[in-house]
Amino acid sequence: MAIPAAPTAASLKNLSVYIIVDPDTRKETPSPTTFSPTTARPLPIG
Repeated sequence: MAIPAAPTAASLKNLSVYIIVDPDTRKETPSPTTFSPTTARPLPIG
């Protein structure tokens, strides 16, 4: 199952595991999506 947008507690609610693979690079796309302090924060569980 793919999550087509940034993960949220609601979108991850029914998942047991969430794996991030193959991050964008400038070689692959002119505007890569990378982590920021906001997107790298832990999501609440429960």
